[in-house]
Amino acid sequence: MRLSRREFLSVAAALPLTAKVRVKQIPGIPTTKPGFTLTRADDDFLEDLSRRAFHFFWEQADPNTGLVLDRVRADGTAIRGRNLEAASTAVTGFYLTALCIAAERRWLDPNDVLQRVRACLRHLANRQENVRGWYYHFVNLRNGDRIWNCELSSIDTALLLAGVITAQQYFRDNAEVYTLASDIFNRVDFPWLTDSQTGLIRMGWYPDRGY
Repeated sequence: MRLSRREFLSVAAALPLTAKVRVKQIPGIPTTKPGFTLTRADDDFLEDLSRRAFHFFWEQADPNTGLVLDRVRADGTAIRGRNLEAASTAVTGFYLTALCIAAERRWLDPNDVLQRVRACLRHLANRQENVRGWYYHFVNLRNGDRIWNCELSSIDTALLLAGVITAQQYFRDNAEVYTLASDIFNRVDFPWLTDSQTGLIRMGWYPDRGY
C-alpha cells in the first residue's frame, strides 16, 4: 500500500506511545540508562520521514531564485491571493541546509542539488534586494522584491546566513559556492543594525520608519 504524505503523517501521529524511552550510549559520556540501538524499522521510518520533509523545500523553491514559499497547504492546493508567491528568507536558509542533507544522503543526484545551491547563492549575492547585507522578511518568490511593506529582519537574515554557511562548508571544494557564500556573509553590516546603547542587534528596520 502506498500512502500519500498526509496519510502517512496522520497514521504516524495516531500510533500509541508505548515504547520505553532509551538513551543512546555515547562514548566517553557516562549514563546510568541502558544503551539504545535503532532497529531497522526505526531507521527506515526516520529516513522516510526525513526525506518527505525535505521534499517540501525541493518542491516549493523557485529553481531560478532559490527562494522558498513561506507557506503551502498540506493537500497541495494553491493558496489564493497574496500568499501565492510570498517567500520567506528564513525558510530559504533552511532550504540550503536541507539541500546539503539531501546530497549527503543521496536522495537526489548531488550534481542536481549543487545546481540548486549555486542558483540560490547567485541570486542572493547578485540580485536579491538587501540593505547593507540585511534581507527583508517576506519577498516575491520569482524575483526577490520586498512585499507587504515588511521589515528588514535580523532573525530572518541570521537563519538565511546559517544556511549559506552550511552550504559553503558542505560544498567547500566548489570555488563558486565558497566565494558567493563569503560575499553574502561579509557584506552584512552588523554594527549598522546594532543598538549602540545596549550592544544588542535590533529586531529589524523599515525604510520609512527606521529601527
